[in-house]
Amino acid sequence: MNPFKNFSAILAFALCALSTSALAQEKAGLRIEGITPQPMLLTVADLRKLKRQTMEDKRTVTRNGESRESVVRYGGVALPDLLEYAGLLKLDPHMQRREAIFAIAGDGYQAAFSWGELFNNDAGMRMLVVDEKDGQPLDAADGPIATFVFTDKRAGPRHVKRLLTLKVVVGAP
Repeated sequence: MNPFKNFSAILAFALCALSTSALAQEKAGLRIEGITPQPMLLTVADLRKLKRQTMEDKRTVTRNGESRESVVRYGGVALPDLLEYAGLLKLDPHMQRREAIFAIAGDGYQAAFSWGELFNNDAGMRMLVVDEKDGQPLDAADGPIATFVFTDKRAGPRHVKRLLTLKVVVGAP
């Protein structure tokens, strides 16, 4: 058997998988539920047409006893801007105060945000729905879409990787 022929077939398969992955990433979408009668679906391309923000995540990384600062730049849309675009602020203002927004990942992981922290607080504009990391699309482990909250003391709990749905729920009357 010709080893070059096997290598060529494997290489062709890998290139096809990469291009399919890039196409799937570009077509992947974010579903927004609970605002309009029908859910809204936004693709990554749709998100890139909205008002964009870039924010830096600065951390001290220690490896082999040596510490250095790491800076990662994320690009995306502020969560309040995205929800406003979807029509959230057109709902009854008295109901808005009782809303919770759940960010739901493909694996079922969820994080919650309140209307007050998003719209009645400066911190809301530092909560992003991101699709870029250091100027590149998010990798498969994080994206194509994720949430990142730059105001949280612990970055992990509301960093929702592979974000699929933003669900708006109104609390008790």
